[in-house]
Amino acid sequence: MYYWISSGLQLLCCVIGLILFKDIWFNSKKALFPKLVALGVACITLGSLNDVAYFIVRKTQFNGLYIGFFGIIGCFLSLLSVSYGQLDRLFDDSSKAFFKYRIISISAPIVVSALFVPVFMTSNLPMSMRIFTFLGWLPAIFASYYNLKHSILPDCGFVFVKAVRPYNITAVILEVSYTIHIVLRIYQLNIGILISSIVVSSSLIALLYFAKKGVAQWTI
Repeated sequence: MYYWISSGLQLLCCVIGLILFKDIWFNSKKALFPKLVALGVACITLGSLNDVAYFIVRKTQFNGLYIGFFGIIGCFLSLLSVSYGQLDRLFDDSSKAFFKYRIISISAPIVVSALFVPVFMTSNLPMSMRIFTFLGWLPAIFASYYNLKHSILPDCGFVFVKAVRPYNITAVILEVSYTIHIVLRIYQLNIGILISSIVVSSSLIALLYFAKKGVAQWTI
């Protein structure tokens, strides 16, 4: 039951966030950056909707591959597109001055990958599903590198770097907390599932808020 409460909470928070920040979608003058963030949250929304609908109809949880997981993959693919395709080419000029920040940022994917290790140790999933789940989590692992790097890079007079720092910090929190949430869900640790879901749901709303606030200071 905790699993479905957590899915319902995520669905509710995502819907509230998308409604509160609906102008991200409809204002054509907005940059692509917040729209991709909103697209990521929309993917989570559809995934959570699928989870809740499945429970209402079947009165049970998924066993094996489930469609809602593709919503999670879509979310982190969108966040990776934001960081790699939209922001990194602006923030990091590949100069030696930023080398130490690139090294420090490697810690993020290492941590996220380490948190994911228990998935390979569980007997609740066949090995093929464990491998598939890990492959699906690669966008979150790679995105965490860029989000951490963009959180610690100096702005060098470019105000947008500082403006989107809260967004990037929130994205790192989301990537870490969602990884923990997935592991807890696989191990069926009910209280942990609910607590981690609260963190994930709050992060999703904050992601939209900080993306909108940050792009308001876009100066390019």
